[in-house]
Amino acid sequence: PSTLANPTFAYSAPGTYIVTLIAWDNLGRASRATQTISVVTVPTGGTMTLSPASPVAAGTELTVSFANWTDPNPPLSYEVLIDDAVISARTSSASRNITGPTTPGLHTLKGRIYNALGDVTEVTRTFTVNTAQESWRQLHFGTTANAGNAADDADPNSNGVQNLLEYVLGGNPRAASSGILPTATVSSGNLVFTFRRIHSTTTDTTQIFQYGSNL
Repeated sequence: PSTLANPTFAYSAPGTYIVTLIAWDNLGRASRATQTISVVTVPTGGTMTLSPASPVAAGTELTVSFANWTDPNPPLSYEVLIDDAVISARTSSASRNITGPTTPGLHTLKGRIYNALGDVTEVTRTFTVNTAQESWRQLHFGTTANAGNAADDADPNSNGVQNLLEYVLGGNPRAASSGILPTATVSSGNLVFTFRRIHSTTTDTTQIFQYGSNL
């Protein structure tokens, strides 16, 4: 028994327990409340890993793995959620291949580990999905930051084409080639401006075309 106003107690074994609280006033009169509680075991001691590690490109195939979880009520089963939506339903497989989100930004990965009685442990971690441009920087410069050689206005290969334009036109900012640049021709009295662009850049860049005699 405890005489504390707000007692706590940790049960060492699962089971059903009856808890009674008795309170006395300053005249010695008592009031009693009783409640039955159930103590269960949940899976413990394990890990959940994500591969490849964050940050990842949009729509990347991800592997979620569970390891070293234990519980006195096997077998264990696993469920995977992203942003609170079930992506991979509860099964006994401890490794799951899933398609990652296509929306850039911070996302929440949850793993639920169940024992045979349905008691569950939930683990959570966050991961980041890059924008298309961040993935391009990561590929070529090993960073997603708009800084240094990876900056939009940088020209690390000195070919006269800044990184932002290299990105739009599908260039390699490490190779000294300007062959990706647009071409201009005159057809039937019209100026025709021709270039190829990477499809993913349609969502995060805008092209403005200028012409004149003094540009």
